[in-house]
Amino acid sequence: MPDTDDMPVPAPAPSLADKPVTKKFRRHTTERVAPEIASRQGRIAGLAWQKLGGRDAAMAFLNDHDATLGARPLDVAIASDAGYDTVAALIADRARPA
Repeated sequence: MPDTDDMPVPAPAPSLADKPVTKKFRRHTTERVAPEIASRQGRIAGLAWQKLGGRDAAMAFLNDHDATLGARPLDVAIASDAGYDTVAALIADRARPA
């Protein structure tokens, strides 16, 4: 049988009193997207999804640089109502036939 004098003594279990106090509610440190921008983004994504034939085609169109726009269509669409209208017209031109 091993000698108990040579065995390490286990540390006592931590108690709830040892736990640091944290805030339950924290403020968000990131900026939130303006509601009108979020609305345009959602609408243009839905339109692209519907007219271009699904998720992959819509994401590719919205996120890739477009030479006619000189930018990503998503960036143009969320920037202003006029930009949204421009991208929506471009989607209509490229729409897959039903």
